[in-house]
Amino acid sequence: MDNILGSVLSPIVSCAAPVSRPLASSANSSIQKYSADRIQLPIVIDFQSDKGKEEIRNWYRKQPATGFTHIEHRKETTGRFRHEFVVFRLNNSTICRFDRRAREDMRGHALKDEGTESEDSAHVITEADTESRACLSKSEVLMSAPIDGECDLEFILAVCCGIQSHREAKSYSLLHYNCYFFSWTL
Repeated sequence: MDNILGSVLSPIVSCAAPVSRPLASSANSSIQKYSADRIQLPIVIDFQSDKGKEEIRNWYRKQPATGFTHIEHRKETTGRFRHEFVVFRLNNSTICRFDRRAREDMRGHALKDEGTESEDSAHVITEADTESRACLSKSEVLMSAPIDGECDLEFILAVCCGIQSHREAKSYSLLHYNCYFFSWTL
């Protein structure tokens, strides 16, 4: 598994040093870890630009926990199209939610054959984030599975990178590469 992850992630989500070695002084606020109690905003996953790759690398490095032992495929119970997403239960009782939507200003193009720009996102939901947890509790669990051993969000980010690197799958299409496709692929 490590060889697969290394091959997939090295050009995209690679770290400049092994995880066991600090990358810089802990006084450097750009790599300070997030507190497990601090509310985090969702991050747009963008592997198409250098800036986006750097932002996702920094986001990943700042997480207090990246290992997960449980996965849930969920569906919102309200709304016209009942959006689907995936939740990973992290080792420190936080949750990481992965979503795919059409970019807000481009949603009208989602019906075209070629689709429109997708907005894939990750959102770490801490116990302090009661609003996001309340929304999550209103969704329906379609599939729930424990993971033997421990997996890491790095693998999920590699899958997201693969989706965004694919000529057709990188675009959001209501008929093909939508939230349902994204959820089942993860």
